Amino acid sequence: MRGNAALSQKSQPELRPPTLKPAHIHNEFYIALANCYWGTNLADGLGDQKMARATETDVAIAVMQIAAARSDGFCSFNRARADVPKYVTFAAADLKQSLKRPGEPMWHQLIRNIRSHHDADGNFIDRGLLVHVSRKGYEITAAGRAYLKKNGIITFRT
Repeated sequence: MRGNAALSQKSQPELRPPTLKPAHIHNEFYIALANCYWGTNLADGLGDQKMARATETDVAIAVMQIAAARSDGFCSFNRARADVPKYVTFAAADLKQSLKRPGEPMWHQLIRNIRSHHDADGNFIDRGLLVHVSRKGYEITAAGRAYLKKNGIITFRT
């Protein structure tokens, strides 16, 4: 039996973990391209030591919280720019000044993106959680209030 056990051990292939590159290496070209267009270093949000960039979802939830805390259920663009930082922690890359809109931090674009991406799957307008009020801001819907409640998201008066 000893001989058969030794034979079966030798016939097993040696298993080695695959050699992998960090996930973002293959995206370097696209990051460089986006950096040229947006005038920022998108890599600031990548890597173990760096904080992740805020997302459109982060900002949309903050807008819903702001609107839900108001009796009229409305969050103006000006109020969003003033109050979203009370709800969202921004990375350094989010706080950099936009080259496309001087005097404005990069994260302000996320407020506008809620409307710009209104027909994209998962967008808060597409899902019926927010309504865009042209040139004014966003209004939370009953579904939006239910979403906050269901997910245990706390609102406070601003």
